[in-house]
Amino acid sequence: NRDNNVEKKKKKKKLLQLVPSGALLMCPFVDYTKPKGSFIEYIAHDLIVNESVFEEGEQYLQTLGSEESNRRESPVHRS
Repeated sequence: NRDNNVEKKKKKKKLLQLVPSGALLMCPFVDYTKPKGSFIEYIAHDLIVNESVFEEGEQYLQTLGSEESNRRESPVHRS
């Protein structure tokens, strides 16, 4: 019985090592509400969210519908 418990603990420890301890979001669009502030102000200088990325994002936001549905679908507002 003791050996069985030791094996279970080893398996549990091994599984816990596989579980990620965090996440990094690599997408500029985690907030689907209307872009504002620095998102708009620095678009010409931003190396990631440049004008073409912004234009593509705008098209996607329009497919979601209203501002309220955009907010509901935003990953940043789901947490």
